Amino acid sequence: MTDRKHATRKFYIADIDITIGEYEVSSTFMFATSGNPERHVDHVASTFYGQPDDDDDKESNVYYFNGGEIAIQSGRFSEITAECFEALKLKVVQL
Repeated sequence: MTDRKHATRKFYIADIDITIGEYEVSSTFMFATSGNPERHVDHVASTFYGQPDDDDDKESNVYYFNGGEIAIQSGRFSEITAECFEALKLKVVQL
């Protein structure tokens, strides 16, 4: 961790809320960034199913796809330690 950029990165676990018709699920993911974590989660939500439709609700971070049939909303995120991040990465690979 001697690289300056790597040393300033923080680690997060986050989720996005997905509505497909009448079904609701959430998707959890991990990421590392030296930037704004909220912006990163919003980017993931806005590109989850490709290019969003034009009628997105940017104020509430909701993005629509497939003519409005699919709605993706930025969810919560929490900072985690680098050790936890690495342990979770290993666990996910084993699944």
